[in-house]
Amino acid sequence: METAEIHLMLNYYPLIGMVIGVLLLLIGLGLKSELVKRISLAIFIATALITLPAFVTGEIAGKAASFAEPRATALTIHKASGRATMMVVEVTGILALIGLILYRRKLDLARWFVLAVLLLTLTSLGMLGYTTLLGRHIKWAIAGPSTVTTSDTKQLE
Repeated sequence: METAEIHLMLNYYPLIGMVIGVLLLLIGLGLKSELVKRISLAIFIATALITLPAFVTGEIAGKAASFAEPRATALTIHKASGRATMMVVEVTGILALIGLILYRRKLDLARWFVLAVLLLTLTSLGMLGYTTLLGRHIKWAIAGPSTVTTSDTKQLE
């Protein structure tokens, strides 16, 4: 299996994990359920962990890819967005881990970490959605079918 295929298999998991985590965190805040909040923090940690191989395989696949315009430009933009997104998701995962540790120690500071994680996850969610959309632009050559060359057509198959 090629690195690009692995990247394509992994790239939606961070987005899905973040959506599920945000929904659970909002439910936990609404119900004032510490258990649901802790589960959402664990999901953010897992999301941060799955983001690493998605990012690394994307970097490797991006270096191996050779596209004509406009796909080359779309790839460059996607890679830059992916780097920034990966950093924000990893910081979110680290804060979620700290929050989970604070919850285990029964410290009141955990509530503040949950709010910080919520703000950061909303940012992460937006960035993940945007980066995923940019990845779709690479596949479909958004500028239009008239700009797709025969070599690009072979890569689409």
